[in-house]
Amino acid sequence: MGQNSEWVTLEYGTSTPSVDDWIGVFSPANFSASTCLPENPRAYPPLLCTAPIKFQFANYSSPRYKETGLGTLKLQIINQRSDFSFALFSGGIFTPKLVAVSSTIVFANPKAPLYPRLAQGKLWDIVSLTSFCCLL
Repeated sequence: MGQNSEWVTLEYGTSTPSVDDWIGVFSPANFSASTCLPENPRAYPPLLCTAPIKFQFANYSSPRYKETGLGTLKLQIINQRSDFSFALFSGGIFTPKLVAVSSTIVFANPKAPLYPRLAQGKLWDIVSLTSFCCLL
């Protein structure tokens, strides 16, 4: 995959589709699909032990998903400096049940510098340019 962000198209299917099926994006790719009680009363579903970095309902861009069990979804992912996986869940966001997990994908150079930072120097005519390449 590219350096900073990339569009990916997911193709998914199940023999028991439901209107509350959803796709979760996880980074790092190795995640826990178990449900956990919220530690904060302001926490909202899905209440997985490992929260997805984004999610979308399986029928979002595939209106016939409920009848066919097949769908596609185009998502933009941003370099998180780690690998990604995608998961199909049934049971809605309140009672998620893992149906399938994708293979792991990774950016070609996940530790590449992403964005430069400009800061004013000690004098009015000096700027500092920095870029972070690696998280320790």
